[in-house]
Amino acid sequence: MFQFNLVANEIIPEEWQPNVHLQAFADDFIFVISELTGAKLKATAQAALTKFQHWTDKHQLKVSTEKSTTILISRLNNINFNPNNYEDGTTSTKFHPAIFQLEDRISLKKQFFPVPGLNIFTDGSKIEDKTGSAFCVMEEDITKYEWMAQLRPFNTVFQAELLAIQEACHWASKTNQQIKVWSDSESSLHSIASIDTKSPIAQQTQEILLKSTNIKLGWIKAHVGYSGNEAADVLAKKATQEGIPTFIPAPRNHIKSLLQKEFIIRWQKEWDNGETGRSVHNVLPKVKKTPTPWQRPEICSSRATAHFQHISKDSTSEAAIPVAAESWETPYTMLQVACLQRHTT
Repeated sequence: MFQFNLVANEIIPEEWQPNVHLQAFADDFIFVISELTGAKLKATAQAALTKFQHWTDKHQLKVSTEKSTTILISRLNNINFNPNNYEDGTTSTKFHPAIFQLEDRISLKKQFFPVPGLNIFTDGSKIEDKTGSAFCVMEEDITKYEWMAQLRPFNTVFQAELLAIQEACHWASKTNQQIKVWSDSESSLHSIASIDTKSPIAQQTQEILLKSTNIKLGWIKAHVGYSGNEAADVLAKKATQEGIPTFIPAPRNHIKSLLQKEFIIRWQKEWDNGETGRSVHNVLPKVKKTPTPWQRPEICSSRATAHFQHISKDSTSEAAIPVAAESWETPYTMLQVACLQRHTT
């Protein structure tokens, strides 16, 4: 193996095209090749393999065709994602630490002390597939202004909470009064207070706060009878139905959920139309990502269609134990079933 590694070190640093990468694992090699079209991919791969063959011929090395394979990772045909519909991958260094002075402006203390004058209460809500964001401006328990937004089903409560705080701060920035914005979402306040936050909404709120020094943020405990918080809660639920339709980009992990749904659809189609594993398909017709616990009747029914069978002896009994096993393989999963059944006389 040591001598082989010395020989392999000769081919690894060879000059390859920019879109060709060769990696070695023990006595195995893998090419990673990318191209924009199938024709270009074929030509580039052929050139790389020809060059690799010259090296193997030089050192009288034989490539095992039985162990060689290709894996094509193609584009997601007919699946398109508009980047404008998703939160961008913003960095966490938008503000210089020297100007990021919000420590005294955002309070996470567990006490509720409303300021004299105007207090703004914010909230976000999600009911089934409807998301709402809202805030209400109150002065001495009298509502002075209300704002409601109806978001898309893919928007999260976290986004709704952040949006309510952002819009409240934007409203407060237009006044000259000292205003405190209250939220019962600790995660939202932590995100706004952190210079490392990667949430675009939180960063926009930070920008408003740094420009408008008349605004402070505070945490308020939910559902304990504070009239302002209860009013914001009712308003956020109402916003899921009656709020102004508002678009904010979906969270980036929403793409993952869409891809998982598409993956299941395509996997199910291939499982339904496959030529192998039909006996398993009769028992497990639906694909899913989690293992399926098999009950004894299902196992026995699979045993009846096993491809091979042999007889073994139980070490504690003279009775024969037929052992049946079967395996099916698809591009996505391999299912192996083995069952034992004791024969008694």
